[in-house]
Amino acid sequence: MGRGSSIGRTASWRTRTAYLQGGLDFPLHDEARPGKPKQDEADAEAQIAVLTCLAVRWWMGRTFRSIVLSERNAHSTLASAS
Repeated sequence: MGRGSSIGRTASWRTRTAYLQGGLDFPLHDEARPGKPKQDEADAEAQIAVLTCLAVRWWMGRTFRSIVLSERNAHSTLASAS
């Protein structure tokens, strides 16, 4: 893989090896492996929705606070200029 790629050398090598051993379908369709079971798609979608809502709420809170602070600064600046 070239520079700037988000895929590491090891992952690239393993995918290439899997392709050479089993054809195109082999690296594209992972076999079950020991360890943590795959998460259900509905669970994954729900988790993404929750994280998105939290991110939007965080962003809105920051935006609202910056607007309030800007208004306060504007009022205090106008008051001190008078």
